[in-house]
Amino acid sequence: RGIKELGSAVTLIKGEKNILVDTGLHGEGEYIIRKLKEIGLSPTDIDIVVITHFHVDHFFNCALFEKSTIYWAGFFKTDGKEHPSKLKFDEKMKLCNDVFLFRTPGHTDLHASVLVKTDKGNVIITGDAMAFDKEISPKKESLRESREKIHKIADYVVLGHGDRILKLND
Repeated sequence: RGIKELGSAVTLIKGEKNILVDTGLHGEGEYIIRKLKEIGLSPTDIDIVVITHFHVDHFFNCALFEKSTIYWAGFFKTDGKEHPSKLKFDEKMKLCNDVFLFRTPGHTDLHASVLVKTDKGNVIITGDAMAFDKEISPKKESLRESREKIHKIADYVVLGHGDRILKLND
């Protein structure tokens, strides 16, 4: 999780498939590899990489995961080919059992978050959909709608920066 203050949070979901959400900034690749090794994994053990949006602090180290299926906030890449996602705002794409990708535009037009259903509640890895208190965005209405959607679904959120998990519902 949260690699550095400037880079994005890098979150690993271990389960039926190993899923990594966001891959951090330039200079963080060796750190990511070392952290994966500490838990017995390597980049080739990552089945899916989700990039929440197209800001360099969230995708720089994508090349480390060349064997993974990569979901780029609205597009996905497998076998070296890109395929447009047809996800509408209220739809979810199943990545594997209990893990879903869904659109959360506002911070950027192509922005996605990841829902993980757990025994302790719904965890949403939000990218930058909820990262900043005073978001400067040309799409404020989309951002507000995305945040409302996250609040309705989530018991916990993993923010896109730092090492923070917030509990939303008691």
